[in-house]
Formats: sequence, C-alpha cells, structure tokens
Amino acid sequence: MNKIGFACKFVYPDRSLPLKQINEIERQYNMKATTVKWLRDNKKQAHGKLEEICLYNAQCILNLVSMVSSWPVSLRMVRIGSDVLPVYTHAEFRDFYKSAPFMDKVESLLSEAGHIARTKNVKLSMHPGQFCVLASDKPHVLANSIEEFEYHVDLIRMMGFGKSKLDFKCNVHLSGAGGAETFKQTYKKLSNEAKRVITLENDEFSSDLNDLLPLSKHVGIVLDLHHYWVYNEQYIESNDPRLKIIEDSWQGVTPTIHYSYSREDYVSDVFGQRPDMHTLLSQGIPKTKLRAHSDFYPNATVNRYVLSFLKRFDIMCEAKAKNLASWQLYAQAQQVKCL
Repeated sequence: MNKIGFACKFVYPDRSLPLKQINEIERQYNMKATTVKWLRDNKKQAHGKLEEICLYNAQCILNLVSMVSSWPVSLRMVRIGSDVLPVYTHAEFRDFYKSAPFMDKVESLLSEAGHIARTKNVKLSMHPGQFCVLASDKPHVLANSIEEFEYHVDLIRMMGFGKSKLDFKCNVHLSGAGGAETFKQTYKKLSNEAKRVITLENDEFSSDLNDLLPLSKHVGIVLDLHHYWVYNEQYIESNDPRLKIIEDSWQGVTPTIHYSYSREDYVSDVFGQRPDMHTLLSQGIPKTKLRAHSDFYPNATVNRYVLSFLKRFDIMCEAKAKNLASWQLYAQAQQVKCL
C-alpha cells in the first residue's frame, strides 16, 4: 500500500483551541533551533543551550515518528527537519559535538525512533537545504556541501539506516554550475551510507528531469511534479515512459514523488481544469510567483492528476499546511478509490 506523507512540522488540526494550548501540543513534535550569533553572544550558556536543544529535538523526532506510526498505513510517511543538531558543521562547534557526553542520549533517542519506523512501516526522509550544492564548481562550496550532506547521514546512521539502498531518502537538488559531471565526481567522495541514501530531485530553473536521468544508475531519482510543470510549462503524465527509469533507480524500493501547488493568489482555479502555464504567463504572472507553495490543495482536478501516480509512487506533500494538507489529499484518494 503506497503512502502520502508530509514534511518536517506537525500542525494540530483543531485551530479553535486557544493558541497557548495549540503550542503546547505542537511543541512535543516540532524542533527548536538557534543561531551562531546567539551562541557567540552568549558564550557561557552556549554549550548548555546546545545540549538542551539537541536532546529536545531528538525527543521531538521520537515523538513525531511514534505518532505517525499510529496513523493509517498509507499516512505513515514523514520528512525530518535538518535542525536536529544546530551548527553541527560549523568550525567553532565541531569539537564540541565530538566530545559531548549527552550525544549518547541523542543517539539512543534517534535509534529508538528508527526502530519504530522500521517495525511500524514509517517511511522517513530528510532534505538538506539550498546551500548543499553537490555539483558546485567552487572547491570550498563543494567541501562545505559534502560536509553538510554527511551531517544528515550521521543522523541517518544514528537512526539505524543507510544499511541498504534507499532504506532512507536524503534528497537534494542537482544544483551547481558543474552539473551532472561534477556530481559524478562528488558522489565518489561520499561515505558508503551517503551513497545508499542520496536521491536527486528536478527543480524549477536549473535541472530538469532529463538532466537527472543519466544519473539513475547511481542515485534514486525524485520527480517533483510542480517543479516539472514550472520548468517545462506542461504536465508530465503518469504514463510517461521516463517513469520506468525513475522506478528502476530506486532498486525495488517504492519511489517518492513530490507534490506542491501554486498559491491561490496567482492561480485562478476553474472547476474541472488544470491550470495552464502559458495562459498564466500571458496574464503577466511570473514563474517566480507560481513556484511558491500553497497552504492546501484546492484544485480537485489537479489532485486527481497527482493521485494517478499513487499506484507506482509514494507522494510527499510539500504544502504549507503540512499534515493537514496530506490528510486532505488522503481523503480524496479514498474518495476516488486510489488506496
């Protein structure tokens, strides 16, 4: 049974409650962060603050995975945020993390979260941010990007993954002036676990799906439907022959696709139709506006189009309403008997 998931943050559904009560519920599942500036400005409290945040965040991940594991099987899919261990790769704090005694407790909590995910069939992933540029032609940027990706892999190891091909998805864009050829050289420098979990996603401006397919022998390919529409100004259909290449790149694991939708401010929904890119551009709406994600999925016709992929793919919902949007799509999937 394929899955519909959400990214990083849990949103409590009953918004009629007092804000304080909503925050108390949500903070059990949503991580904290800090900045280098705060840590530098508060040097005496810095290490204590980092310990507090790291333990809090690891417990949040355990809570989140535990909660998702109790949901219907088709909803057991969640992306974990990147801020688990703040400033982990920053030069000023590398030694701190190497010797911090509390990291044993962090690893224990993450290990428990991973165990629950495996036993309860929860599909997990991470998505390093835009500064992880693994095809950069600048050596210092590339070195920092590899370190940032390997930080995520350290977390994945702590959760007990990275042992087989795509037992965990750690997704990046093929970003950087070096393109696919530079990425091939970068791939050789990654740890074995990193090579097992890395996936590449098409984006809106620089890397189309066709740019990724030659790398399908090395990494899992992630199709982002919204990025494809923005880049190509047309929809990719669920019978496109390239989908077989994507499936094969996952080597027996169910592939994941991403689904986001343009903000309602810029897309006028017409019942029974999918938004037409050429019409929108002719109205003076730039692609930079159309790439922004909506809160929910208001267009039932586009939802049906996306759900046509569900027999072959899991769907990661990248909407601002997080799990509320994934539940919305799940409800329509049940309605049209996709699950």
